[in-house]
Amino acid sequence: MPFLSTLTAARTGIAAFAAMGVLWGTFAALLPDIKTMLGVDETRLGLLMFMTPIAAVTAMLCAPRIGAALGGVALPVSVALMALAFTLPGHATAIWMFPLFMMACGAATGLTDVLMNARVAALENDRGLHLMNLTHAAYSFGYAGGAIATGVMRTAGWSPAWVMGTAGLIALGFALLAAERDGQITGLVVPREQATGLGWVPVIGGAMVLIAFMTENAGSS
Repeated sequence: MPFLSTLTAARTGIAAFAAMGVLWGTFAALLPDIKTMLGVDETRLGLLMFMTPIAAVTAMLCAPRIGAALGGVALPVSVALMALAFTLPGHATAIWMFPLFMMACGAATGLTDVLMNARVAALENDRGLHLMNLTHAAYSFGYAGGAIATGVMRTAGWSPAWVMGTAGLIALGFALLAAERDGQITGLVVPREQATGLGWVPVIGGAMVLIAFMTENAGSS
């Protein structure tokens, strides 16, 4: 069936997007508990999370070279790093720990964001399929599932550390699903001899994307 073949083709992208959705959905649902755990108000919590989108955008800038260096395992490794990073905020017993842990979450999210979109784009080009809408839907379903599951676990008396740890474990499972026999992401780094001078166009466009991604990550946070 065409739909099943599309799901199969998009498996790695679906897994990566779903993992990110589960982690951010869980974190968003836990944020009131984390605020209480840290003993801060909304203003101080926002300040503590300020570096999260900065770390995410910085990782996005480094993602092409990191992805090229990791080769065919770039996507599952980045998803696994993201899963591990999100187990940390639930253990932030001191205020100074929280921004450091969130920087790890932001950096891992930024890295995964670039690599999973690049991989899905490559799959679309190679197989002539439209996969972006499907994979982005996986993020939405993962986000909703993570938030709902968090409510169930908190009602059952689970601590934030246990809830985030469970979400991280689920995301690690998705990291395994994101593995491929040939998962090389092509086009991440353009050889110097093929580079073209575009003047200020990339700078202006990049600044616009920077603002957009910082806004998106701040909103997700």
